Amino acid sequence: MQAGCVCAVVAVVPAWLLPLLLVSALPDNKVDQRDYSDLAQDAIKQIQDEQRGVDESINALLENVDILTDALSAHLTLDDESGTQDVEDRDNLTHRLLDKLEELDCVHKAHDDENLQLKEENAYLKTQLYLVEKKSRSHNNGERLEKDNQQLKANIQQVKEDAKFAKAEIRKVQVDARLVKEENIQLKKEIQLVEEEYWKTLDDIRLLEEEIRVLKADIQKAEEDAKQVKGKKRELELAEMEAQERDTKASKRIAELERMVQQLQEMNNKTESEKRLVEDQLPLLKKEKRDVEDQLSLLQQSKKEFENHLLQFEKEKREIEDHLSLMEDNMRDVEDQLCLAKKEKKVVEDQLSVIEDEVRNLRAGNTTLNNEVGKKAQQIISAKNEMSRIDEKEHQECKRSVHKLFTRAKTAKDCAELYCRGARMNGVYVIKPDRKGQQVSAWCDMTSNGGGWTVFIKRDKKAIPQVSFAKDWTQYKTGFGNISTEYWLGLEWLYQLTKPSPQTLLLSATNMHGEPGWAIWSIFRVKAESTGFQLLVNEYQEKSTMGDQLVQHLNHSDMRFSTHDRDHDRWSGSSCARIYGEGGGWWYRACSWFFPTTSHGNLRTYYWKPRADKWVYLSQLQMMVRPQIFPACRE
Repeated sequence: MQAGCVCAVVAVVPAWLLPLLLVSALPDNKVDQRDYSDLAQDAIKQIQDEQRGVDESINALLENVDILTDALSAHLTLDDESGTQDVEDRDNLTHRLLDKLEELDCVHKAHDDENLQLKEENAYLKTQLYLVEKKSRSHNNGERLEKDNQQLKANIQQVKEDAKFAKAEIRKVQVDARLVKEENIQLKKEIQLVEEEYWKTLDDIRLLEEEIRVLKADIQKAEEDAKQVKGKKRELELAEMEAQERDTKASKRIAELERMVQQLQEMNNKTESEKRLVEDQLPLLKKEKRDVEDQLSLLQQSKKEFENHLLQFEKEKREIEDHLSLMEDNMRDVEDQLCLAKKEKKVVEDQLSVIEDEVRNLRAGNTTLNNEVGKKAQQIISAKNEMSRIDEKEHQECKRSVHKLFTRAKTAKDCAELYCRGARMNGVYVIKPDRKGQQVSAWCDMTSNGGGWTVFIKRDKKAIPQVSFAKDWTQYKTGFGNISTEYWLGLEWLYQLTKPSPQTLLLSATNMHGEPGWAIWSIFRVKAESTGFQLLVNEYQEKSTMGDQLVQHLNHSDMRFSTHDRDHDRWSGSSCARIYGEGGGWWYRACSWFFPTTSHGNLRTYYWKPRADKWVYLSQLQMMVRPQIFPACRE
């Protein structure tokens, strides 16, 4: 609450001036000049006493301003250690300072009015002195009166000078009060900025803690999955032991039958029919043994797959732990930066406090006040310029970061365009294949074979959960799946991607032993839905490690897309999508040497190498496109 003041000037004649007025009103023959001079001297002394009272009031007000300024500086210094209550105390202290400044303003006005009254009284006193001088010339003691008059004039001149000095001091106090107000406003702004940065840093720390909690949950889930895999591994080991036991039993039975055959051969008295019966049973038992051996081989292969799964889970667990450690390091770096910012703020405030103390000491009467104040002002300007330069640098860095994020976030036609904008990390991006159409999320491969690839099919046996590719025509048209693990982009988007310019196709795959393979076709395009999303593919590159499974061995070019509910293949007997594709859609002919959309257990290709010799099962595969002219980045 601001304190008010009432300033009033009462236009009355001072008590010390009344005797002079009464004396001047008496007749000349009744005036004793010596008494009149004494009265004048008393009046001058009273004027000087009042002037000293004004000076003491000004000094007391200046001391109050200094005390409040020191208290404000002390509160500002403790801002980092105090909470919301301290901020309110500081605001209350600021209001008190403003109230004092307003009171000082009011007192200054009162002093100005008093000085004006003193001037009027001095003028009146001069008039009376002039009358006294006129009367003194008619008396015999004129010389003495002349001396008294000169002394009175000198005293009046001194009063004038003291009044001027008091007025100058009042103006100086007003200027100091205005500077204190401006500095207080500036300090409030700086404190508000520091508080905003502090709360922003706290928000960043909370986000980092949330990410750490998510990563810990992922680690726990990975450990649970590893436990499940170990349990399945133990089950496979038990099944393998049972199969070995069955194999041993079958071997023993075969040995017994062989002994029986030998006995039958030694016993020529047995009938031929019994001999044929035993010989018929022997192939059946051998077949059963082969079946058991095949099952044992499959179980061993499944065991290896689960071991590979376990190794992969352990690898992912280590990666998550490394990422968690990195996030904790980042969190510690943020905390260190916060502490450093607090220390820098305290140092700046200490410097400002020292500068203010030095300025107050210089005001006490240093003869080189102007030079020292100029130096300190230059130091303050340099400090502010340095802070402005640092703020500008941070602002420019922030602008560059925002520009990079904006450039990356700005919707591009495909992943090749995102690559030109500076994207270099594999991951999920938003693209707009049709400039006038809607946006769609896609996986961008920014590292394989130069980067810039837009992935339209992604399969992974290790994906959790696994995505079924047994979908109908509408789903294959619009797309489905989880973009981060397994998905199909959509035939409509594939048509929009390949329509404007010639595209290159890259097939990347990994077999069950973890060996990579790839193949490239220089021409790839998908036509509109009115053609059944007809495929155009050609120009297989001979440097590829995988065979040409799309053109050379069974030409899929010019084929329309087939699903289990829309059959466009050339197998007149049945449907490739339903029988061999297990519900997965593809550009089947009759049918295919490559099945990328079948169930996870039957992901396979016959041409793992350019010269095929057997079916090879795959654990991962990706098919992706990018413009033939790449990179074609605009400046």
